[in-house]
Amino acid sequence: MKKLFATSLMCAAALSMAAASAPQFKWGALLDGTTTAGDQATSLAVSDDGGIYGLYTAGSTDGHLSVMLDNTALFEGSPYSGTSYNNNFCLIRFASDGSAVWNIHTDSGDFASNSGSVSATSDGGCVVMAKVRHTDGYAATPINFVTPSGSRTLEWSAEERYYRLVVLKVSSEGEIEWLVCPEISTAAVNDGCKEFVSEGFNLYAGCVDAGGNVYVPLNLREPMTFGDVTVKPSNVSSWDGDSQKAAGSFVVVKLDSEGNCLGSLAFGGEATATYCHQVVSYGDLLYAVGTAAGSGTLTCGGIEFTPSELNSPVVVSFDSDLTPGWVKCLPGEAVGGKYAVQNLGLTVTNDDVWVYGAFNGKVGDSEGSVESQQGTLREGLLIHLDAADGSWVKGVSSRESTFEPAAANTSLTSYMGVIANPDNAAKIWVYGYGMNAAVGTFIRAYDAETLEGSAEGSWNLVTAGGVPTCQAIAYDAVKGLCYSTTRGNKAFQPLDADLSEAPTGWGVYTASFELPEELRTGVEPVEQSARRIGIRPVDGGIEVVADTSVAVYDLTGRCVYRTSQPTASPVTVSLPAGIYVCAGSKIIVR
Repeated sequence: MKKLFATSLMCAAALSMAAASAPQFKWGALLDGTTTAGDQATSLAVSDDGGIYGLYTAGSTDGHLSVMLDNTALFEGSPYSGTSYNNNFCLIRFASDGSAVWNIHTDSGDFASNSGSVSATSDGGCVVMAKVRHTDGYAATPINFVTPSGSRTLEWSAEERYYRLVVLKVSSEGEIEWLVCPEISTAAVNDGCKEFVSEGFNLYAGCVDAGGNVYVPLNLREPMTFGDVTVKPSNVSSWDGDSQKAAGSFVVVKLDSEGNCLGSLAFGGEATATYCHQVVSYGDLLYAVGTAAGSGTLTCGGIEFTPSELNSPVVVSFDSDLTPGWVKCLPGEAVGGKYAVQNLGLTVTNDDVWVYGAFNGKVGDSEGSVESQQGTLREGLLIHLDAADGSWVKGVSSRESTFEPAAANTSLTSYMGVIANPDNAAKIWVYGYGMNAAVGTFIRAYDAETLEGSAEGSWNLVTAGGVPTCQAIAYDAVKGLCYSTTRGNKAFQPLDADLSEAPTGWGVYTASFELPEELRTGVEPVEQSARRIGIRPVDGGIEVVADTSVAVYDLTGRCVYRTSQPTASPVTVSLPAGIYVCAGSKIIVR
C-alpha cells in the first residue's frame, strides 16, 4: 500500500503552506492488470460498518493473468484468446487505512467495463450488479466468482458470446449470499460480414433502499426473465441487433432483499430509444435519471413528457411501489451543429436534485436551460431541480466558471458526482475530471443557490497520470472523508505528492482524502458536564432523552431525525435496521 512518506507529515506541511483548508491525502492504492488496457473503476460505496467497497474490472490475457494491487499480486484473472484483453470482475473491500481486507474476483468470464455498480447495505455488506459473458475462446467455461472461502459458479450453455445481467448480495465477510442471473432472449444477426448475437441490454448504476430492495437500471433491448416475471422492451421494432445503434427502453427492475423480482418501471410510447443511467434512494423516495430521444409524446406511469429527437435528459421521482410522482424532461438542442450528453448521474440532498454529466449543445425547457460555451469539447454539466416537483432551479456549464489552472477552462471536462454537507445547504462540491495532466480529477465548489463557481474550496485531487479520468466518488460526511478513483497510464500525483508508481498500461488509482471542516456534519462529542443525553436502541429504532436538541445521522451523513427541542421524557425514533450516529456515538438498530 502506497502511504504518505512519514504518514501525513510531509503532505500536511505542504498543504499548510499552500492552503490550510485543503483536503489531506490519507492513502492510495493502484490496481494494475498486466495488459495495456482493461483496468477500469466502476463504483465506490461506504459501508455502514466503516469499510469501503470498490468495484473494478481488471484486464488479463493468455499468459498475462496477474492483477496487481500496489505491486503485489491480488489474483490471477481469466485467460482470453482474443487480440485485445479480458475484463475480470473485481470487488475489493478496503479498511479505513486503505488495506485490502478481502476481494471477490473472477478467473473466468468477461465483464463489461464501466457497467454496473456497488451499493452498501445496512448489514455491512453490499449489492453488486454487473454485465457478464463468456471469454473469447472459452465459451464452454462457466463463469467463476472466487470468494475468500471458496467460489460460486454461474453456468449457461452458449454457442455464441452474449451478455447477461448478474446481481450479487455479498456479506461483510465477502461471501455471496445470493446471486440472480435472469435469462435473456438472444437473436442471431448477420451484418453481411459475419453472424453475431445481439446485445440485449445496457446496465448502469443502481441502488439499494432502506428496506434492502434493489433497483436495477437498464436500457432493455431483449426480453429478460427473472423467475416467473418477464420484462419486455419497447422501441426495438426497427433495431437490427447492432449494439452501437440507439434502441430499447428505459427500465428500472425492482428486486426484494432476497433477489426476487417485484416488478418494473418503464417509459411507454414510441421513441428512438430511452435509457436509465442511474437510480438513487433518498428517504422514502427513489430518483432516476436517463435519456429519451424521439419525436412523439412518451409516458411514465401515466405522466406525459416530450423529448426532442436528440438524447434528452429525463429525471423521474417515484416511490417504492414504482409509482411516479413527477417526471422532468429537458429536451436537447444542437448548438453550432454539436450535441451530446454523457455520464449522466444524480445526487439528492435535502430538498434538491443535482443532475450532472458532460455535454455539448443545450438542454432545458420553458422553465430554464443551460448551453455549452465552446461548442466543440464537451463540458461539465450541472443542473439543479426542486426535489418536490422536479421544477427547474438553475443550470450551469463548467466553462461558465473560472477554475485554476488555466487548462481547467479549455480541457474536455466531465462532472461525475456531487457531494454536499447535509448540515450546510449553502454549498455543493462537484467531482469530475478535465482531460489534461495538470487538471486531472478535482472537487469544485459551487454556491448552491446561484451556481457560481468558487476557486476557494476547489482543489485538484489527483493530477498527472497522462490524461487522467475518473468514474466514482464516495463521501462519508460524518468522518469527513471522501474516496475517489482516477484512471491513467502514467504515475499519479495526489495533491502534489508523487506517491505512486506508473501502471504497466492503464491503471486505476483509488485514494482517500480527509476533507475540510465545511464538508463534515455537525456530529460532535457531547460535553457531558454541560449536557445530559441518553440514547439506547429499541426494537425498530432508538430511544432518546436529552436536555438539548439532538440529531440522528446515518453513515452517509444524512440527518434522518432531529428533535426540535429538549426532551425530558424518552422519545422513540423509528428507524430502519442499520448503524446510526447520535451525539458522536454509533447505535445499531436491528
